[in-house]
Amino acid sequence: MPIKNPYESGQDTPEKLLDNTGIITEENFLLYRLKRLVREGKINEAENLLFDEIEDFPTLPNLKVALNFYDVLRKLDDETLEKCDFSKEEIDGGIEQLKSIYNLKELGDLNV
Repeated sequence: MPIKNPYESGQDTPEKLLDNTGIITEENFLLYRLKRLVREGKINEAENLLFDEIEDFPTLPNLKVALNFYDVLRKLDDETLEKCDFSKEEIDGGIEQLKSIYNLKELGDLNV
């Protein structure tokens, strides 16, 4: 079931996958995949993909992708999240998991 969200509106066109040198970066490709899953209403699947990547590659660019992902989810209303079998509590839990993986007390401790 497609959902309305800030990831819509063609932001994941092939041109957006390329960095300024014309190369597809890992984080741009991850973000592209997350956007598609969110648009399809597969938020749980997107979150699983995100943490699979982060556990394998806990890099700063992947953290930035994760923060972007959760920022988008926070903007979704409760009804939309419920339709996707997700909740605000799961968003908070995911952020707590990020803080643990990246050894941060607060995300404000990070300048991204």
